[in-house]
Amino acid sequence: MQYQISNILVPTDFSETANNALQVAIAMAKRHNAQIHLLHVIRPQVNMDPMGMQTSLTGMETTFIDAATENMQKHRQAIQKNNDVVVNIQVEVGSVAICVSNYALSNQKDLVVMGTHGVSGWNEFFLGSNAMAVIKECFCPVLTIPPSFNKKSFDSILYPIRNVDGVVEKYDYIKPIIEKNDAKIHLLGVAEQNDQYEITVLTNKLKAVREAILHNNEYISYETHQCDNIAQKVLEVAHERNDDIMIINATLDKKWYNFFSGSFTQQIVNHAKIPVLSVKPALTPELEKKRENYLVSEAHYYTPLKLIPS
Repeated sequence: MQYQISNILVPTDFSETANNALQVAIAMAKRHNAQIHLLHVIRPQVNMDPMGMQTSLTGMETTFIDAATENMQKHRQAIQKNNDVVVNIQVEVGSVAICVSNYALSNQKDLVVMGTHGVSGWNEFFLGSNAMAVIKECFCPVLTIPPSFNKKSFDSILYPIRNVDGVVEKYDYIKPIIEKNDAKIHLLGVAEQNDQYEITVLTNKLKAVREAILHNNEYISYETHQCDNIAQKVLEVAHERNDDIMIINATLDKKWYNFFSGSFTQQIVNHAKIPVLSVKPALTPELEKKRENYLVSEAHYYTPLKLIPS
Protein backbone atom coordinates (compact mmCIF):
# COMPACT_ATOMS: atom_id res chain seq x y z
CA MET A 1 0.00 0.00 0.00
CA GLN A 2 1.28 3.46 -0.93
CA TYR A 3 -0.06 5.60 1.91
CA GLN A 4 0.72 9.30 1.61
CA ILE A 5 -0.26 12.29 3.73
CA SER A 6 -1.62 14.82 1.25
CA ASN A 7 -4.73 16.08 3.04
CA ILE A 8 -4.86 16.62 6.81
CA LEU A 9 -8.19 17.19 8.55
CA VAL A 10 -7.95 19.23 11.76
CA PRO A 11 -11.10 19.54 13.91
CA THR A 12 -10.96 22.68 16.06
CA ASP A 13 -13.01 24.21 18.85
CA PHE A 14 -10.64 27.23 19.01
CA SER A 15 -9.23 26.10 22.38
CA GLU A 16 -5.54 26.11 23.32
CA THR A 17 -5.48 22.32 23.02
CA ALA A 18 -6.94 22.48 19.50
CA ASN A 19 -4.54 25.26 18.50
CA ASN A 20 -1.60 23.20 19.78
CA ALA A 21 -2.71 20.27 17.62
CA LEU A 22 -3.11 22.66 14.69
CA GLN A 23 0.51 23.77 15.05
CA VAL A 24 1.62 20.13 14.84
CA ALA A 25 -0.60 19.62 11.78
CA ILE A 26 0.85 22.71 10.07
CA ALA A 27 4.40 21.45 10.61
CA MET A 28 3.38 18.08 9.18
CA ALA A 29 1.68 19.72 6.19
CA LYS A 30 4.87 21.62 5.37
CA ARG A 31 7.00 18.46 5.54
CA HIS A 32 4.55 16.37 3.49
CA ASN A 33 3.49 19.16 1.11
CA ALA A 34 -0.07 18.57 2.27
CA GLN A 35 -3.18 20.73 2.54
CA ILE A 36 -4.87 21.59 5.85
CA HIS A 37 -8.64 21.20 6.19
CA LEU A 38 -9.98 23.01 9.26
CA LEU A 39 -13.34 21.78 10.52
CA HIS A 40 -15.44 23.33 13.28
CA VAL A 41 -18.53 21.45 14.46
CA ILE A 42 -21.43 23.18 16.22
CA ARG A 43 -23.79 21.10 18.33
CA PRO A 44 -27.43 21.39 17.23
CA GLN A 45 -29.25 24.03 19.23
CA VAL A 46 -32.56 22.70 20.53
CA ASN A 47 -35.20 23.78 23.03
CA MET A 48 -37.26 21.39 25.18
CA ASP A 49 -40.89 22.42 25.58
CA PRO A 50 -43.04 21.45 28.61
CA MET A 51 -44.32 18.39 26.72
CA GLY A 52 -40.77 17.10 26.26
CA MET A 53 -40.68 17.90 22.54
CA GLN A 54 -37.48 19.30 21.02
CA THR A 55 -37.56 22.26 18.67
CA SER A 56 -34.60 23.55 16.69
CA LEU A 57 -33.30 27.02 17.52
CA THR A 58 -32.34 27.85 13.94
CA GLY A 59 -31.74 31.52 14.65
CA MET A 60 -29.18 30.74 17.35
CA GLU A 61 -27.50 28.15 15.12
CA THR A 62 -27.15 30.74 12.36
CA THR A 63 -25.48 33.15 14.80
CA PHE A 64 -23.03 30.45 15.94
CA ILE A 65 -22.28 29.46 12.34
CA ASP A 66 -21.55 33.07 11.36
CA ALA A 67 -19.25 33.60 14.36
CA ALA A 68 -17.44 30.31 13.78
CA THR A 69 -16.99 31.04 10.07
CA GLU A 70 -15.44 34.40 10.91
CA ASN A 71 -13.03 32.73 13.36
CA MET A 72 -12.13 30.08 10.78
CA GLN A 73 -11.38 32.74 8.18
CA LYS A 74 -9.04 34.46 10.64
CA HIS A 75 -7.32 31.13 11.32
CA ARG A 76 -6.84 30.54 7.59
CA GLN A 77 -5.44 34.02 7.00
CA ALA A 78 -2.99 33.72 9.90
CA ILE A 79 -1.78 30.28 8.82
CA GLN A 80 -1.35 31.17 5.15
CA LYS A 81 0.37 34.45 6.01
CA ASN A 82 3.14 32.73 7.96
CA ASN A 83 3.31 29.32 6.23
CA ASP A 84 3.37 28.06 2.68
CA VAL A 85 0.34 25.86 3.30
CA VAL A 86 -3.06 25.72 1.62
CA VAL A 87 -5.89 25.91 4.19
CA ASN A 88 -9.53 24.99 3.57
CA ILE A 89 -12.26 25.74 6.12
CA GLN A 90 -15.62 24.16 6.87
CA VAL A 91 -18.27 24.75 9.56
CA GLU A 92 -20.92 22.08 10.20
CA VAL A 93 -23.73 21.39 12.66
CA GLY A 94 -24.02 17.98 14.30
CA SER A 95 -22.04 15.42 16.30
CA VAL A 96 -18.29 16.04 16.31
CA ALA A 97 -17.40 12.39 15.68
CA ILE A 98 -19.98 11.89 12.91
CA CYS A 99 -19.14 15.16 11.16
CA VAL A 100 -15.39 14.48 11.29
CA SER A 101 -15.85 10.90 10.04
CA ASN A 102 -18.20 11.86 7.21
CA TYR A 103 -16.06 14.80 6.12
CA ALA A 104 -12.90 12.69 6.13
CA LEU A 105 -14.59 9.92 4.14
CA SER A 106 -16.41 12.07 1.59
CA ASN A 107 -13.38 14.27 0.94
CA GLN A 108 -10.81 11.43 1.02
CA LYS A 109 -8.69 12.81 3.84
CA ASP A 110 -5.55 10.88 4.71
CA LEU A 111 -5.18 11.83 8.37
CA VAL A 112 -7.10 13.47 11.21
CA VAL A 113 -5.01 15.51 13.66
CA MET A 114 -6.79 16.66 16.81
CA GLY A 115 -6.08 17.65 20.37
CA THR A 116 -7.05 15.56 23.34
CA HIS A 117 -7.62 16.94 26.82
CA GLY A 118 -7.23 13.57 28.47
CA VAL A 119 -9.82 12.37 30.96
CA SER A 120 -9.77 10.18 34.04
CA GLY A 121 -11.97 8.53 36.65
CA TRP A 122 -15.69 8.25 35.95
CA ASN A 123 -15.49 10.75 33.08
CA GLU A 124 -13.14 8.45 31.19
CA PHE A 125 -15.69 5.64 30.99
CA PHE A 126 -19.10 7.28 31.17
CA LEU A 127 -18.67 10.66 29.49
CA GLY A 128 -16.06 9.65 26.93
CA SER A 129 -14.15 12.15 24.83
CA ASN A 130 -14.35 13.59 21.34
CA ALA A 131 -10.97 12.05 20.53
CA MET A 132 -12.11 8.51 21.35
CA ALA A 133 -15.42 9.04 19.57
CA VAL A 134 -13.61 10.20 16.42
CA ILE A 135 -11.25 7.19 16.55
CA LYS A 136 -14.25 4.86 16.79
CA GLU A 137 -16.08 6.49 13.86
CA CYS A 138 -13.30 7.50 11.50
CA PHE A 139 -11.93 5.21 8.79
CA CYS A 140 -8.62 7.02 8.30
CA PRO A 141 -5.81 7.15 10.91
CA VAL A 142 -6.28 9.64 13.76
CA LEU A 143 -3.34 11.43 15.37
CA THR A 144 -4.20 12.73 18.85
CA ILE A 145 -2.02 15.46 20.35
CA PRO A 146 -1.91 15.95 24.15
CA PRO A 147 -1.75 19.59 25.32
CA SER A 148 1.67 19.09 26.94
CA PHE A 149 3.34 18.16 23.63
CA ASN A 150 5.19 21.15 22.18
CA LYS A 151 7.44 19.65 19.49
CA LYS A 152 6.80 19.97 15.77
CA SER A 153 8.79 16.94 14.58
CA PHE A 154 8.91 13.24 15.43
CA ASP A 155 12.47 11.98 15.83
CA SER A 156 11.76 8.88 17.92
CA ILE A 157 8.82 6.54 17.19
CA LEU A 158 7.47 3.90 19.57
CA TYR A 159 5.95 0.92 17.77
CA PRO A 160 4.09 -1.34 20.25
CA ILE A 161 3.44 -4.90 19.05
CA ARG A 162 0.62 -6.92 20.61
CA ASN A 163 -1.30 -10.05 19.70
CA VAL A 164 -3.86 -8.17 17.58
CA ASP A 165 -4.65 -7.83 13.89
CA GLY A 166 -2.75 -5.36 11.73
CA VAL A 167 0.53 -4.95 13.65
CA VAL A 168 2.57 -5.38 10.46
CA GLU A 169 0.20 -3.43 8.21
CA LYS A 170 0.27 -0.33 10.43
CA TYR A 171 3.88 0.23 9.33
CA ASP A 172 2.47 1.52 6.02
CA TYR A 173 0.84 4.39 7.92
CA ILE A 174 3.90 5.41 9.92
CA LYS A 175 6.36 5.04 7.03
CA PRO A 176 5.77 8.54 5.53
CA ILE A 177 6.33 10.07 8.98
CA ILE A 178 9.54 8.07 9.42
CA GLU A 179 10.84 9.22 6.05
CA LYS A 180 9.98 12.91 6.47
CA ASN A 181 11.51 13.04 9.98
CA ASP A 182 14.42 10.62 9.44
CA ALA A 183 13.12 9.04 12.63
CA LYS A 184 14.34 6.13 14.70
CA ILE A 185 11.93 3.27 15.47
CA HIS A 186 11.70 1.35 18.74
CA LEU A 187 9.74 -1.92 18.53
CA LEU A 188 8.08 -2.80 21.83
CA GLY A 189 6.72 -6.33 22.13
CA VAL A 190 4.22 -6.73 24.97
CA ALA A 191 2.42 -9.92 26.08
CA GLU A 192 0.27 -11.01 29.00
CA GLN A 193 2.18 -12.37 31.99
CA ASN A 194 2.75 -16.16 32.01
CA ASP A 195 0.89 -16.74 28.73
CA GLN A 196 3.12 -19.00 26.63
CA TYR A 197 0.84 -18.91 23.60
CA GLU A 198 0.81 -15.11 23.72
CA ILE A 199 4.61 -15.05 23.91
CA THR A 200 4.93 -17.36 20.88
CA VAL A 201 2.53 -15.25 18.81
CA LEU A 202 4.29 -12.08 19.91
CA THR A 203 7.69 -13.44 18.89
CA ASN A 204 6.38 -14.23 15.41
CA LYS A 205 4.74 -10.84 15.03
CA LEU A 206 7.89 -9.05 16.17
CA LYS A 207 9.90 -10.97 13.57
CA ALA A 208 7.36 -10.17 10.86
CA VAL A 209 7.44 -6.44 11.67
CA ARG A 210 11.24 -6.35 11.60
CA GLU A 211 11.25 -8.06 8.21
CA ALA A 212 8.62 -5.66 6.85
CA ILE A 213 10.43 -2.49 7.88
CA LEU A 214 12.53 -1.22 5.01
CA HIS A 215 14.57 1.06 7.23
CA ASN A 216 18.24 1.31 8.13
CA ASN A 217 18.93 -1.25 10.88
CA GLU A 218 20.91 1.38 12.77
CA TYR A 219 17.62 3.21 13.25
CA ILE A 220 15.77 0.25 14.77
CA SER A 221 15.85 -1.01 18.36
CA TYR A 222 13.55 -3.41 20.16
CA GLU A 223 12.60 -4.96 23.49
CA THR A 224 9.93 -7.35 24.81
CA HIS A 225 7.98 -7.47 28.08
CA GLN A 226 5.49 -9.69 29.85
CA CYS A 227 3.14 -7.75 32.10
CA ASP A 228 -0.27 -7.68 33.78
CA ASN A 229 -1.38 -4.43 32.09
CA ILE A 230 -0.16 -4.00 28.52
CA ALA A 231 -1.40 -0.42 28.11
CA GLN A 232 0.29 0.66 31.34
CA LYS A 233 3.58 -0.94 30.24
CA VAL A 234 3.44 0.83 26.87
CA LEU A 235 2.83 4.17 28.59
CA GLU A 236 5.70 3.52 31.02
CA VAL A 237 8.15 2.72 28.22
CA ALA A 238 7.07 5.77 26.22
CA HIS A 239 7.66 7.97 29.25
CA GLU A 240 11.03 6.42 30.11
CA ARG A 241 12.29 6.65 26.54
CA ASN A 242 10.89 10.13 25.96
CA ASP A 243 9.62 9.16 22.51
CA ASP A 244 7.91 11.72 20.25
CA ILE A 245 5.04 9.63 18.87
CA MET A 246 3.61 6.12 19.07
CA ILE A 247 1.49 4.18 16.60
CA ILE A 248 -1.16 1.78 17.92
CA ASN A 249 -3.81 -0.54 16.52
CA ALA A 250 -7.27 0.70 17.46
CA THR A 251 -8.74 -2.73 18.16
CA LEU A 252 -11.94 -4.48 19.23
CA ASP A 253 -10.66 -5.36 22.67
CA LYS A 254 -13.06 -3.69 25.10
CA LYS A 255 -15.00 -6.22 27.15
CA TRP A 256 -17.21 -5.95 30.18
CA TYR A 257 -14.72 -7.58 32.55
CA ASN A 258 -12.12 -4.86 31.88
CA PHE A 259 -14.63 -2.02 31.47
CA PHE A 260 -13.39 -0.11 34.50
CA SER A 261 -9.79 -0.20 33.31
CA GLY A 262 -10.86 0.64 29.77
CA SER A 263 -9.78 -0.71 26.41
CA PHE A 264 -6.13 -0.57 25.34
CA THR A 265 -6.88 2.21 22.83
CA GLN A 266 -8.81 4.24 25.38
CA GLN A 267 -6.12 3.97 28.06
CA ILE A 268 -3.34 4.94 25.64
CA VAL A 269 -5.14 7.89 24.03
CA ASN A 270 -6.39 9.29 27.34
CA HIS A 271 -3.12 9.02 29.24
CA ALA A 272 -0.27 9.31 26.72
CA LYS A 273 1.99 12.35 27.09
CA ILE A 274 3.02 12.08 23.45
CA PRO A 275 1.02 12.04 20.20
CA VAL A 276 -0.70 8.75 19.40
CA LEU A 277 -1.42 7.61 15.84
CA SER A 278 -4.41 5.23 16.00
CA VAL A 279 -4.81 2.90 13.04
CA LYS A 280 -7.59 0.39 12.46
CA PRO A 281 -7.02 -2.98 10.79
CA ALA A 282 -8.52 -3.54 7.35
CA LEU A 283 -11.87 -5.33 7.41
CA THR A 284 -10.98 -8.75 5.98
CA PRO A 285 -13.49 -11.67 5.86
CA GLU A 286 -11.64 -13.32 8.76
CA LEU A 287 -11.79 -10.16 10.87
CA GLU A 288 -15.45 -9.63 9.97
CA LYS A 289 -16.21 -13.12 11.30
CA LYS A 290 -14.32 -12.37 14.51
CA ARG A 291 -16.30 -9.16 14.90
CA GLU A 292 -19.63 -10.95 14.39
CA ASN A 293 -18.73 -13.55 17.04
CA TYR A 294 -17.57 -10.79 19.37
CA LEU A 295 -20.80 -8.84 18.92
CA VAL A 296 -22.85 -11.89 19.81
CA SER A 297 -20.82 -12.64 22.96
CA GLU A 298 -20.67 -9.01 24.12
CA ALA A 299 -24.00 -7.78 22.74
CA HIS A 300 -25.07 -5.86 25.84
CA TYR A 301 -21.83 -4.03 26.47
CA TYR A 302 -19.98 -3.56 23.18
CA THR A 303 -19.94 -0.47 20.94
CA PRO A 304 -18.42 -1.54 17.61
CA LEU A 305 -15.63 0.31 15.88
CA LYS A 306 -16.01 1.17 12.23
CA LEU A 307 -13.26 -0.74 10.42
CA ILE A 308 -11.60 -0.01 7.12
CA PRO A 309 -13.25 -1.90 4.24
CA SER A 310 -10.74 -4.07 2.38
